[in-house]
Amino acid sequence: MTVREYGRELLAQHGELAAVQGRHAAYYLARAEAHLQGQAQSTWLDHLETDLVAYRAMLTHFQATAAIAHGLRLCLALGAFGRQRGYLTEGRQWFDAFLAASAAEAALASSTTRAAALVAAGSLAWPQGDYPQAQVLLKEGLALHHQQGHRPGIADALNALGGVAIYRGDFTEARQYLEESLGHRFCIYGQGHTL
Repeated sequence: MTVREYGRELLAQHGELAAVQGRHAAYYLARAEAHLQGQAQSTWLDHLETDLVAYRAMLTHFQATAAIAHGLRLCLALGAFGRQRGYLTEGRQWFDAFLAASAAEAALASSTTRAAALVAAGSLAWPQGDYPQAQVLLKEGLALHHQQGHRPGIADALNALGGVAIYRGDFTEARQYLEESLGHRFCIYGQGHTL
């Protein structure tokens, strides 16, 4: 028995396992959202390699406790790690699980978080050559972002669709998507928003 298993057993015996798991999960989610984006990203990507077991445990915890919104948020925070460190298949599996669950939850089915997760999942699919699935995910994310009027999300989805078109060799379609993406980015800057 490992120390981790022994600790879980003791917490379960004292009825504290769920509370401790919840605090642990909240800590890792906040940490990922704060540090895996921005200037310190490369340092945190290195750190994440050593702490990957804990992040997988958090995703499993969110899945087991039906904390779907938290699971989607953690998947989004870890998306850059998956793309840059070669965890595309695993990242896609986690996104697939949480996206399927979120589709059944009315509050999440049309949320900005789900829209961003669809775009991120599509962005993991196309580097693996799964262009049809990438397009399905990206177009669904684009539609949700349009529905919400979320210009940064629209721009991201269009940019990713342009990337898929480039990989497929359809440069005319790529140009259309990328020009439309730029149009949304210019509108964002014109309104004083940051990307």
